Amino acid sequence: MATFSAEQLKAIETYANLGPTAKESEVADTVGVTRKTLWEWRKEREFCEAIAETVRKNLAQHFGGIFDALIRKAKTGQVPAAKLILEAAGMISEKHEVHIDTAEGYRRVVEEAERIRHEMVLKEQGDTGAKV
Repeated sequence: MATFSAEQLKAIETYANLGPTAKESEVADTVGVTRKTLWEWRKEREFCEAIAETVRKNLAQHFGGIFDALIRKAKTGQVPAAKLILEAAGMISEKHEVHIDTAEGYRRVVEEAERIRHEMVLKEQGDTGAKV
């Protein structure tokens, strides 16, 4: 686990709080470092992972309120809110249907399915893509 300086920790919090639209200059001013320093930090995998983890933690603190708001909207008849609640609860999932109108369409679907199955078998065997 990486050890961060006080400035890096402040930058991590600032990025997490401002979100993906955070401007480098705004973060640099808040933290008291140059934009070049931020750029160097952002090249470090651990630094970026720490930002993502902080975002997840911040978001988790709001899940209860978000879920309550969704329930209120669903109760007023807003279908997207109700759908999202049911999906989150694992009670429904998105359904995909394929309609094939011709023999040629059916042949193409079967060929594609066979190609995908073949690729999956190769991956399971640890093949690096060599032709069989």
